[in-house]
Amino acid sequence: MRQQPARYKQFLRFALPLGLFCAALITRFWNLGYPNETVFDETYFRVFTSNYLSGSHFFDIHPPFGKLLLAGWASILGYTSSQMDTTAATALRVLPALAGSAIVPVFYLLLRSLNIRRLWAATGASLLLFDGALLVQSRLTLLDSMLILFGLAGLALFAYSRRIAPNKAWVIMAGTGLLMGMGSSIKWTCLAMLGTVWLFHLSDYVRRRIQLSLKSAALSVLTLAILPATIYVCSFLVHFSVLTNTGDGDAFMPTQFQATLNGSPYFQPDAKVSFWQKFYWANKEMYDANRRQFTQHPYQSTWYSWPAMWRPISYWFGSFADGRNGRIYLFGNPVVWWGSSLAVLAVLALMALRWRKWPPKRLHFGLVLLLVAYAVNYLPFSQITRPMFLYHYLFAMALAVALGMLALEAAPMNARRRTMVATTIIGIAAASFLFFSPLMYGGELTEAQYHLRLWLPSWQ
Repeated sequence: MRQQPARYKQFLRFALPLGLFCAALITRFWNLGYPNETVFDETYFRVFTSNYLSGSHFFDIHPPFGKLLLAGWASILGYTSSQMDTTAATALRVLPALAGSAIVPVFYLLLRSLNIRRLWAATGASLLLFDGALLVQSRLTLLDSMLILFGLAGLALFAYSRRIAPNKAWVIMAGTGLLMGMGSSIKWTCLAMLGTVWLFHLSDYVRRRIQLSLKSAALSVLTLAILPATIYVCSFLVHFSVLTNTGDGDAFMPTQFQATLNGSPYFQPDAKVSFWQKFYWANKEMYDANRRQFTQHPYQSTWYSWPAMWRPISYWFGSFADGRNGRIYLFGNPVVWWGSSLAVLAVLALMALRWRKWPPKRLHFGLVLLLVAYAVNYLPFSQITRPMFLYHYLFAMALAVALGMLALEAAPMNARRRTMVATTIIGIAAASFLFFSPLMYGGELTEAQYHLRLWLPSWQ
């Protein structure tokens, strides 16, 4: 009799994340090739992939690792530079869709590593499963699903590393550094996650009064500094070794750099420029280019409007013979976005009103980790003057959902009440997902059906 519950728990340990992953695969891969045309920013990443396959130099405001992954995927599938048109649409979308599917079980494991019971971890993962913004961003040839996957997975490994013996934790910490390095090599925004890990890692030595030996210090620097930096540098090493021909990105680099590119007017066969000089030029121009972006966009939004999902983004519009129209919006599930925003406010209120008693001690680390991670992935956007968009909030939105699950974990409920609450939350989120899904998948709607889903004027 005693072995059956243990076997059941062992079964759930693998079955729940696997089931969530399978459900995510269905939602992310269903009709993935539709529409068979370039959608929103896909045009840039098709061109970047084509450039890698032809070796033509280009410039982008983000580091190269994510684009290299797309180019590597296209190369494995046998595509050439000339085939990077709409015929490659579905093939290139597979990699972001896989990453977007993996986010769901990884989020479940993150919550479990923070001492949140399976029921609430599965509930939180289900909310990400049914979120439209994560869905849309995962179904197109974009980088954000890979970025978010690496960031959340790195955070999950770090949280897990604190639950095992110190002599074994360094292997897990190496995984954290590896994932954070990969994420930061896609977009600099993942540095916020890496900074969060460093903050808590160092505070552990102070708060828990752990003696810092030379070996511990060396392992910390190796896994959380040198390893991520090595991945970042290596991504540029591959980038420069592949892009050896002149291209449309030449003008962003000095003539000394252009002198190394075949076909450039400045090309010199004996030109010698060190990798570190190229690395400096590329990163400086990335930084400057990000600061120079002031072009206004009709779907840009302000950082303080993101928790309310005030301004979604229209990605695609299609007309059909029967008079109906199809639209794809970067559109979050209102139940998930508004609910997670209320959860953040509720957590802050509970901390202020019951700061000595809430939450239970076993949840203290998880609460502080999630709050800090949420703040560093959200509040810095208040200082950015360039046009920003709703997808910049996706990292923080996921962490807000995690805070909501932690609050439910701390709530005094019996097993029956917990099951009822979790079932209700998942059911409402699923119903909202189905109602708004035509705006996520580009389904055909009449004008009346379309306007029925525009709950706010700013969603137009």
